[in-house]
Amino acid sequence: MKIVVAPDSFKGSLSAAEVAHSIAEKAKEHFPNAKVVSIPIADGGEGTLEALLSGKDFEKIECTVTGPDFRPSPSYYLRDGEAAYIEMALTSGLGMVQEPSARKTTSQGLGEAIAHALDAGAKMLYIAIGGSATNDGGIGMMRALGVRFLDENGEALCGIGDNLSKICAIDLSGMHPRIREIKCKIICDVKNPLVGKTGATMMYGAQKGASQEELIQLEAGMQNYAAVLEKTIPGTWSSAIGGGAAGGVGAALMAFLGGQFCSGIETVLDILDFNKTISDADLIITGEGKMDAQSAFGKAAVGVAARCGDKPCIALVGGIGEGFEAVYQAGIRAVYSVFHTAMPLTEAMKNAELMLKNAADRMFRLLKIQVNNK
Repeated sequence: MKIVVAPDSFKGSLSAAEVAHSIAEKAKEHFPNAKVVSIPIADGGEGTLEALLSGKDFEKIECTVTGPDFRPSPSYYLRDGEAAYIEMALTSGLGMVQEPSARKTTSQGLGEAIAHALDAGAKMLYIAIGGSATNDGGIGMMRALGVRFLDENGEALCGIGDNLSKICAIDLSGMHPRIREIKCKIICDVKNPLVGKTGATMMYGAQKGASQEELIQLEAGMQNYAAVLEKTIPGTWSSAIGGGAAGGVGAALMAFLGGQFCSGIETVLDILDFNKTISDADLIITGEGKMDAQSAFGKAAVGVAARCGDKPCIALVGGIGEGFEAVYQAGIRAVYSVFHTAMPLTEAMKNAELMLKNAADRMFRLLKIQVNNK
């Protein structure tokens, strides 16, 4: 018997690797003769590189970047031949700031990591942009790559959201020379445009600390930036699908680097050779922090189930929300929650590992009954 354990993280409590380890431990306890394979997964957000590193023999390149709050921050990216894998959550992520600020945070660190990879000879970039702390339209990133954003006096602006409204011109003359030689894949499932009611600012700015008044100001700045960007680099960047991802970094990667969006979970599973791993599996177990109606639309666990075909796929999740039954139509056979009694979310997150192991124990006991009765 072969069991493949392929969960996403339980955000805020357990990494994907920790979830996989806990489930695999219980699987081996109940099925000691089974081959148990752990493949932590991610969908382009926080933990993407950790998932890739746990499943492939990539080279880990450590570097120091400018964090979203302008403090020096240790970071890393992965190398595999001429390909580099970079995660925005590790350079400009929401988890890196104590007080979120859509107005004052910068994506400069992401640009520094990209520059580091380019200087080291990378010709293919895979950039996972989920979990950002920024709403600067990617100007911080591009400043680190040599682009200057100029105000009415021709002075270069710092790469923060507050400065989007001050941009009058964009100077490409000093842009990193290798940008035009490389290919760029954007690992992200966000479809929002750069501006408008469903754009970067109005949809996600509040999560990054912006008040209602600040949202209006930042949106006006993003509208100005979009207009100047489209004059400088012809294209419909203001309405491009995915342009609003990561506070506008999506639009900048498309406009300046020629980036192309690709599904987060599909890309990660392909890189990890997931189909080959499950080809002889008898059972696949996936999971995520919360499963609800949205889980059926491109989330990691359903992405795993879609690869399983007729092989049984079970989800072990943190919480269950309204409409979770939609995942049954997407290929997941059964859903188990770690909750065994009513409790505050804070308490559950503190005891997440123990609750997960207990839930896995209950699940495998039930599965063992079925296996033994065959």
